[in-house]
Amino acid sequence: EDEDDEEGEEEEEVPALKSTAGKYVPPALRKLQGLSSSEEQLNRQIKGYINKISDNNLTVHVELIEVLYSKHSSYDVNEKLARIIVSMCCEEQMQVKQLIPAYASFISILHAVKGPEVGGMALEEISREFSNLYANSKGDICPSSLINLLLLLCHLVNFEIIDALLMFDLIKMFIERFAPQDIELLLVCLTSCGVYLRSQDPLALKEIITLVFKRAFESGIDIQSLSGGGKFRATEVKSDKGDKKPFDLRVKFMLEMIVSLKNNKLRENSTIEAEHLERLRDIAQSYLKKRKLREDVEKLHISWNDLTSGEMKGRTWLVGSAMAAPTSSQQREKREKLKELDDMGDEMRQLCAEHRMNTSTRRAVFSILLTSQDYLDAFEKILKLNLKSKEERDIIQVLFYCCQQEDGWNPFYGFLSEKLCEFNAAFKFSFKVGFWDKIKELEEEASGEDMEKKQKEFGNVAQLLAYMLASSCITITVFKPLSVMLGAKTTRFFANVLTNLFTKYPIGQATAVFSAIDAVPQKDQREEIREKIQAFFMQYKKLIQGSKADEVTKEKVYQAIKSATKALKPKSRVPTSLAGF
Repeated sequence: EDEDDEEGEEEEEVPALKSTAGKYVPPALRKLQGLSSSEEQLNRQIKGYINKISDNNLTVHVELIEVLYSKHSSYDVNEKLARIIVSMCCEEQMQVKQLIPAYASFISILHAVKGPEVGGMALEEISREFSNLYANSKGDICPSSLINLLLLLCHLVNFEIIDALLMFDLIKMFIERFAPQDIELLLVCLTSCGVYLRSQDPLALKEIITLVFKRAFESGIDIQSLSGGGKFRATEVKSDKGDKKPFDLRVKFMLEMIVSLKNNKLRENSTIEAEHLERLRDIAQSYLKKRKLREDVEKLHISWNDLTSGEMKGRTWLVGSAMAAPTSSQQREKREKLKELDDMGDEMRQLCAEHRMNTSTRRAVFSILLTSQDYLDAFEKILKLNLKSKEERDIIQVLFYCCQQEDGWNPFYGFLSEKLCEFNAAFKFSFKVGFWDKIKELEEEASGEDMEKKQKEFGNVAQLLAYMLASSCITITVFKPLSVMLGAKTTRFFANVLTNLFTKYPIGQATAVFSAIDAVPQKDQREEIREKIQAFFMQYKKLIQGSKADEVTKEKVYQAIKSATKALKPKSRVPTSLAGF
């Protein structure tokens, strides 16, 4: 009887399912697994939509998914959407491979419509499944599910949802192991997004090529003819036992492809696939244009190591995501780093005192800006400080101060500001508030030499603002302080900003700043800013007419004002049924 009881208990145990998206879950098991009826309904709806996705109905299903966002929490929709798409990609079917570009385009549209959390959740789910499959894959044949997930990542890079940095990290990981499966995965990367990677970062690709040839040489492969650019000779390689084995054709093909990529002779995987991707891009761009949304969506900047590392606390690549408190070792490392920067030479310490850098954070940022080799070096050193959100404001203040102290405009500060905004969108708001604070300082009383010095300092700030507007780091809402009652100094400052924007950047790039007025969500704020800019344009045109600028510059400014005024005009709004929010 005891044995029968034990057998009965074993029969009552319910095995945990890996994913509710992959197969049907009976109602009895659903209760034991804690799935509510609403969650199951959401699962079923999303899976039904994803099953019907094709090139011709992408936008229709985007709007259907948007309806689910209004009925369920964004987190639940994003999570289930990511899991279902990943489970679809892991199915052993030939049709799945053809649908992966459509899945990537679908994610890219939702990423632009609903925010970076969509792409972030998808990236997290893909990386988790890919890491598990990659760690457990053995043998010479690469699982189709692993290839499909890598293809999805490649196309997310092609659609500019993920930064190319992550793909370079994956390629380095494949090169390090260099097993037959890795060769096949490298081929997938090269054929799917090799041309795009070359256009994004040629120097990083050059480093990858060097690593591949070095690894191939260590494996006993003759690469002399390849490195010289000639035709590759298929050789024979001796194994440890001394017998000969045929050269792996996959390695040969990969090396030939890398040489073609290095010489900029690598074409897309095929004309049909290239046209397919281009068609999907056109569908996404036309839909976003119809919705009056920006086509250049925010990329996810994160390395593969950060994404998969167990030490990472929270989703650091998403603004506003939860972050765990730093450990004692991290706090100690931060204190040591600040102390190291604080223990600077007497000359630097004296310089910090002269410029009133009165906190350890400000002194650290100040010394980094003054001693860095370039803006990338400064960016990396600032990140290593691991500052809190409140301390990050010191970065903006010190950067503004150093920019003002330059004899003329130094593009270093523009490049660094753009890099900071690309890394963390929270910096965009901090910069905007920083510019508003600087505008308030303009009306302070100053005369004589002080007035001359202040004009030079704020000339640099005006050029920084013009650069950040042109590079889309700052939105049009920065013009909110505009008013017909502006003082002479503030008026000259904004006129300086517009002159730099209209004369130093392509007219299309400058006009795009004002076309983004429709992206301002609040209607009252949108109309207020539009009216203020239109009124200031009339005042600015009179200032240009009375200035000492040459006729060519004046004509260029007039044409830019005309284009910007046209871009500011209200456009027909999207019907509420299509707006989605």
